[in-house]
Amino acid sequence: MNRIKDWIRPILQFSAIMTLIVLECIFNASDLLDSFIKTVGFQNSELPDWLRIASAYGRMSLSIIIFFIVWLWIRRVNKEAVINPDNNIYHEHAYFSYYICSKFLGYKKCRLKGVPIPIQVKLVVNGVFEDFIFNEGIHTAPEKDKVKVKLPKIITSTVNFIISDTYKATLEQLPGSVLQFSTVEIDRSSDDHMRYDSEKLIISVISTIRNLPKTVTELNVFMTTNPKNTYRIAKEAFAIAGRDRIKHIYVFSQEKEEPRNFESKGLKIF
Repeated sequence: MNRIKDWIRPILQFSAIMTLIVLECIFNASDLLDSFIKTVGFQNSELPDWLRIASAYGRMSLSIIIFFIVWLWIRRVNKEAVINPDNNIYHEHAYFSYYICSKFLGYKKCRLKGVPIPIQVKLVVNGVFEDFIFNEGIHTAPEKDKVKVKLPKIITSTVNFIISDTYKATLEQLPGSVLQFSTVEIDRSSDDHMRYDSEKLIISVISTIRNLPKTVTELNVFMTTNPKNTYRIAKEAFAIAGRDRIKHIYVFSQEKEEPRNFESKGLKIF
């Protein structure tokens, strides 16, 4: 139900466009238009250009004109609208749905809070929206903010990347399918579970990725980061520092129930 509640606006907009297409297939709008023109007694010279074209070229032209009028109007009214306006809902929508909202319906802004971390990362890396909102509830990190980096002695070509932020993620929470790979742990977590804007965490992630051996070509990422740190890691570490040397990145979601293990399959970012 929440999937409909938090996206009622784009759902209605998309449905309206699809309904217009279906209605045009059922009712021949061009015939109705011709009948209306003849009944009222308009001359062609008195009609707007788009109506003259629709009347002259028939059904397909009218369908295209109506579609573009409605579609362009919807895109215009969505320029300042925000996808995911309700902060208190967990936004469980597929990446493709966000892509449709941006590229087809014309949404420019997306709130990241409540969006699953793998989807957040893929949206940011691919620049799906022009503006991401992520600052709500984020605090400045304390001066004593510390980040610990634990590197394995042997590094495989595929590396598990655990990034602990709001709360600690552990090796025991990883799925069995990835345990044969070496694991890097970056830990900024604290007992207060507060959401901090941590420059040290971002620098540590970027530096660790850049210093991985050239033999590393794939990352399995397990994150407990807040939206702002997720945004910066995706944009500054994965999209910039990672793409020039890492061929594939997969980000894994956590299960909702305790002990909150990570799911067995990650979302491919690139």
